[in-house]
Amino acid sequence: MIHYLNDFLVVQANMIKAHKYEINFDNLYTQLKFSVNLKKNLIDITYIFLSIELDSINMMTHLSFDKQQKIIQLVNSMLTKNSLSYKKLQTLLNFLSFAAKIVISERVFLR
Repeated sequence: MIHYLNDFLVVQANMIKAHKYEINFDNLYTQLKFSVNLKKNLIDITYIFLSIELDSINMMTHLSFDKQQKIIQLVNSMLTKNSLSYKKLQTLLNFLSFAAKIVISERVFLR
């Protein structure tokens, strides 16, 4: 189980255990009177967790389309500038560092 802010990700090897976890979480949320976003409460093949798409069939990860677009937009806007502030450069490097953790390592080229 992974918990980040108000998101939970539970990965189980078989569907019976996954359904038991789902029932237990639903009961707990009901008792605590928490609201549940039903779009996120899925037992599915592809999950989106923290802007990362997790494909449980192909065992691969991808950046969500929104995150890809944000990084491309940020890089393009900074390429048009003659200079960058330290804070803007740090923001770009944080996004690229996040993306590099998700992209398959053989596709990452550093110079």
